[in-house]
Amino acid sequence: MNVDVIIGILNDSNYSDKEKFETICIILQEYSTQPDNILNCYRVLSTLKLELLLLSKDADQSSKMIIRRIINAISTELDIIKYQIDHPELMRKNDMPKFKRKHYWTASVPGLVEIIYLIKDCVDNGNVEIKELADWFEYIFQVKLDNIYKIIEQIANRKRDSKTKFLDEQKLNFVKFLEDFSDRNPTRYRK
Repeated sequence: MNVDVIIGILNDSNYSDKEKFETICIILQEYSTQPDNILNCYRVLSTLKLELLLLSKDADQSSKMIIRRIINAISTELDIIKYQIDHPELMRKNDMPKFKRKHYWTASVPGLVEIIYLIKDCVDNGNVEIKELADWFEYIFQVKLDNIYKIIEQIANRKRDSKTKFLDEQKLNFVKFLEDFSDRNPTRYRK
């Protein structure tokens, strides 16, 4: 990847800010998903991030905003690459399931934390760190769990009858699903 290309797009007045951002994001994603050398990709993106930080110091307010958004996109790509470096056994393309699209966690973040703690003892016989499980869920569902321990502290401070609010709601939803399942044609739910 040529850093000058990114800088050139940023300085090109023929692009709107939205077009600049979208074009650069496409370039970043293409570069980071098909690297010849994943470590080199990490170095190049890290360097680009630093150069953009320096460039933003002298930029006007509009340019600073677009540069900040691009830096965030680079940070996301760097997180993904770091995950690939840290867990190469999980990133073999032939072993990874093929998904038609990304999926996003759309319920509450505390709800996700309830699920993570619920399944902890079911993963590797409980020999897994909560933070590692949280990292997996972040990766799978494109969600950020900034401080899982603070969230669990907030859940623990709930009133007694609402400590497992999300799990209780999901249990009711599942019971309703099972009742509907037995009342209707079961093939309806197979997709």
